[in-house]
Amino acid sequence: METNKTPFEFDKILIMIRKIISRKKAKSLGRILYYTGRPCIKGHLNFRRVENGKCCKCIQQSYERSKPYLQNPKTQERMRIKFKKWSTENIERWHEIQAKNRAKRKETQFYGQKFNGNICPLCNGTERYSSSGQCTRCQKKIRVQNAE
Repeated sequence: METNKTPFEFDKILIMIRKIISRKKAKSLGRILYYTGRPCIKGHLNFRRVENGKCCKCIQQSYERSKPYLQNPKTQERMRIKFKKWSTENIERWHEIQAKNRAKRKETQFYGQKFNGNICPLCNGTERYSSSGQCTRCQKKIRVQNAE
Protein backbone atom coordinates (compact mmCIF):
# COMPACT_ATOMS: atom_id res chain seq x y z
CA MET A 1 0.00 0.00 0.00
CA GLU A 2 1.03 3.60 -0.54
CA THR A 3 2.34 5.32 2.56
CA ASN A 4 1.16 8.82 1.62
CA LYS A 5 -2.50 7.99 2.30
CA THR A 6 -4.13 9.55 5.35
CA PRO A 7 -5.73 7.35 8.05
CA PHE A 8 -9.15 8.47 6.80
CA GLU A 9 -8.37 7.24 3.26
CA PHE A 10 -7.28 3.88 4.68
CA ASP A 11 -10.58 3.71 6.58
CA LYS A 12 -12.52 4.36 3.36
CA ILE A 13 -10.67 1.43 1.75
CA LEU A 14 -11.35 -0.67 4.85
CA ILE A 15 -15.08 0.06 4.56
CA MET A 16 -15.10 -1.11 0.95
CA ILE A 17 -13.38 -4.42 1.63
CA ARG A 18 -14.41 -5.00 5.29
CA LYS A 19 -11.02 -6.38 6.20
CA ILE A 20 -10.90 -7.89 9.68
CA ILE A 21 -8.31 -6.17 11.85
CA SER A 22 -7.73 -5.99 15.60
CA ARG A 23 -8.14 -2.76 17.53
CA LYS A 24 -4.52 -2.93 18.68
CA LYS A 25 -3.22 -3.27 15.11
CA ALA A 26 -5.56 -0.51 13.85
CA LYS A 27 -4.29 1.79 16.60
CA SER A 28 -0.66 1.07 15.72
CA LEU A 29 -1.41 1.84 12.04
CA GLY A 30 -3.05 5.14 12.98
CA ARG A 31 -6.50 4.13 11.76
CA ILE A 32 -9.75 5.66 12.93
CA LEU A 33 -11.96 2.61 12.37
CA TYR A 34 -11.51 -1.14 12.52
CA TYR A 35 -13.66 -4.17 11.73
CA THR A 36 -13.79 -7.28 13.92
CA GLY A 37 -16.28 -9.36 11.95
CA ARG A 38 -18.20 -9.95 15.19
CA PRO A 39 -21.48 -8.25 16.16
CA CYS A 40 -21.54 -5.67 18.95
CA ILE A 41 -23.64 -6.09 22.11
CA LYS A 42 -26.73 -4.83 20.27
CA GLY A 43 -26.14 -7.17 17.33
CA HIS A 44 -24.75 -4.70 14.75
CA LEU A 45 -22.15 -6.09 12.39
CA ASN A 46 -20.42 -2.78 11.76
CA PHE A 47 -17.15 -0.90 12.15
CA ARG A 48 -15.88 0.27 15.52
CA ARG A 49 -14.02 3.40 16.61
CA VAL A 50 -10.39 2.79 17.58
CA GLU A 51 -10.49 5.47 20.29
CA ASN A 52 -13.20 3.75 22.36
CA GLY A 53 -14.13 0.46 20.66
CA LYS A 54 -17.77 1.51 20.19
CA CYS A 55 -19.82 0.32 17.25
CA CYS A 56 -20.42 3.08 14.67
CA LYS A 57 -24.08 2.09 14.27
CA CYS A 58 -24.63 2.35 18.04
CA ILE A 59 -23.01 5.79 18.05
CA GLN A 60 -25.25 6.89 15.18
CA GLN A 61 -28.40 5.62 16.92
CA SER A 62 -27.39 7.35 20.15
CA TYR A 63 -26.95 10.63 18.26
CA GLU A 64 -30.34 10.23 16.54
CA ARG A 65 -32.03 9.70 19.94
CA SER A 66 -30.41 12.82 21.44
CA LYS A 67 -30.81 15.02 18.35
CA PRO A 68 -34.23 16.52 19.25
CA TYR A 69 -32.98 17.36 22.75
CA LEU A 70 -29.78 19.00 21.47
CA GLN A 71 -31.66 21.05 18.86
CA ASN A 72 -34.03 22.48 21.45
CA PRO A 73 -33.32 26.26 21.84
CA LYS A 74 -33.63 26.06 25.65
CA THR A 75 -31.06 23.26 25.77
CA GLN A 76 -28.71 25.19 23.48
CA GLU A 77 -28.97 28.28 25.70
CA ARG A 78 -28.24 26.21 28.85
CA MET A 79 -25.23 24.62 27.14
CA ARG A 80 -23.95 28.02 25.96
CA ILE A 81 -24.19 29.48 29.48
CA LYS A 82 -22.55 26.40 31.01
CA PHE A 83 -19.68 26.52 28.49
CA LYS A 84 -19.17 30.26 28.98
CA LYS A 85 -18.95 29.76 32.75
CA TRP A 86 -16.51 26.85 32.40
CA SER A 87 -14.29 28.67 29.90
CA THR A 88 -14.00 31.75 32.13
CA GLU A 89 -13.23 29.64 35.21
CA ASN A 90 -10.70 27.49 33.34
CA ILE A 91 -9.16 30.07 31.03
CA GLU A 92 -5.69 28.47 30.98
CA ARG A 93 -7.10 25.03 30.17
CA TRP A 94 -9.29 26.58 27.45
CA HIS A 95 -6.23 28.22 25.86
CA GLU A 96 -4.41 24.85 25.93
CA ILE A 97 -7.34 23.17 24.17
CA GLN A 98 -7.47 25.93 21.54
CA ALA A 99 -3.72 25.67 20.90
CA LYS A 100 -3.98 21.88 20.57
CA ASN A 101 -6.85 22.20 18.07
CA ARG A 102 -4.94 24.81 16.04
CA ALA A 103 -1.95 22.48 15.87
CA LYS A 104 -4.21 19.62 14.74
CA ARG A 105 -5.71 21.76 11.98
CA LYS A 106 -2.23 22.69 10.77
CA GLU A 107 -1.41 18.99 10.42
CA THR A 108 -4.35 18.39 8.10
CA GLN A 109 -3.68 17.87 4.43
CA PHE A 110 -5.42 21.02 3.17
CA TYR A 111 -4.36 23.62 5.75
CA GLY A 112 -3.35 26.88 4.08
CA GLN A 113 -3.99 25.67 0.53
CA LYS A 114 -6.32 27.80 -1.54
CA PHE A 115 -5.68 26.73 -5.11
CA ASN A 116 -5.07 23.15 -6.14
CA GLY A 117 -4.51 23.82 -9.85
CA ASN A 118 -7.98 22.74 -10.99
CA ILE A 119 -10.57 25.01 -12.53
CA CYS A 120 -14.07 24.97 -11.02
CA PRO A 121 -16.38 23.06 -13.42
CA LEU A 122 -19.42 25.14 -12.41
CA CYS A 123 -18.19 28.69 -12.99
CA ASN A 124 -14.68 28.24 -14.44
CA GLY A 125 -13.25 30.06 -11.41
CA THR A 126 -9.62 29.56 -10.49
CA GLU A 127 -9.75 30.39 -6.76
CA ARG A 128 -10.62 26.86 -5.73
CA TYR A 129 -10.29 25.45 -2.22
CA SER A 130 -8.77 21.98 -2.00
CA SER A 131 -10.59 20.89 1.14
CA SER A 132 -14.12 21.45 -0.15
CA GLY A 133 -13.46 21.14 -3.88
CA GLN A 134 -15.44 24.32 -4.56
CA CYS A 135 -14.26 27.76 -5.62
CA THR A 136 -14.91 30.83 -3.51
CA ARG A 137 -17.59 32.12 -5.90
CA CYS A 138 -19.58 28.88 -5.72
CA GLN A 139 -19.28 28.77 -1.93
CA LYS A 140 -20.65 32.32 -1.68
CA LYS A 141 -23.58 31.39 -3.94
CA ILE A 142 -24.39 28.36 -1.79
CA ARG A 143 -24.20 30.43 1.41
CA VAL A 144 -26.60 33.01 -0.04
CA GLN A 145 -29.03 30.30 -1.21
CA ASN A 146 -28.97 28.61 2.21
CA ALA A 147 -29.54 31.90 4.02
CA GLU A 148 -32.77 32.50 2.08
